[in-house]
Amino acid sequence: MSSNYRDRLLDDLEADVKGLVELCSSLVKIPSDNPPGDTSKLASFIQGYLESLGVAVETYEPVEGVVNVVSSIGEGNPHLILNGHLDQFPGDVGGEWSRSPYSGEVSGGELHGRGSGDMKGGLASLLHCFSKLSALSLPGKVTFTGTSDEETGADGAPSGSSTTWKASAETRS
Repeated sequence: MSSNYRDRLLDDLEADVKGLVELCSSLVKIPSDNPPGDTSKLASFIQGYLESLGVAVETYEPVEGVVNVVSSIGEGNPHLILNGHLDQFPGDVGGEWSRSPYSGEVSGGELHGRGSGDMKGGLASLLHCFSKLSALSLPGKVTFTGTSDEETGADGAPSGSSTTWKASAETRS
């Protein structure tokens, strides 16, 4: 990435920290506990977010409720893939919560809720960056992938040999 693109991207990201925090809060408010592994509501939210950017979105549901999301911008090489998982550790596991594990509340400069560190904070960062990259005319391709079932063995996430995933990736190449 040329310094012009890099500088513009960094400026855009720094100017919209509030948007990043709001996105992360919205993601935390959507339960995607695994087990049981149902990521359909979170995937639907992410699909709507990406579609609001004007980009095409594909979803794959190899197991009912276990949804994977893919969106690409640009063409050719280089090809950057921004990948994160949609499922999270269950909200009812562990110690007592002082707030709902799905509060998404921001207090004292901290965002509270299950998944805010693993992986909804990461997902928000990837999606926020993808949104800023989609506004640039970059050479090459950027793909966002949100996969499911990381917490319990990745049975719902497409593998590199998955016919559907591989065929879809080839059509995007």
